[in-house]
Amino acid sequence: MKKLHMELKSVGNKFDVVRQAVCSGYFINASKIKAIGEYNNLRTGIPCKMHPSSALFSLGYAPDYIVYHELLMTTKEYM
Repeated sequence: MKKLHMELKSVGNKFDVVRQAVCSGYFINASKIKAIGEYNNLRTGIPCKMHPSSALFSLGYAPDYIVYHELLMTTKEYM
């Protein structure tokens, strides 16, 4: 950051700032819930399921929106 002459700033306890940064980088991989464990990509409408090894799979509830890093394509598409 010194090479770019940018000042480092801390967000403290404002986790919404971090969430906004992640969503702005992975907006292509944003999905909305369709059914429990099943989501639709917001840009393409492609249905994808949550992978059983995902941390969100065993969370106990399904978030309304998620941002994923990659798709695993088998007979189904897993996030």
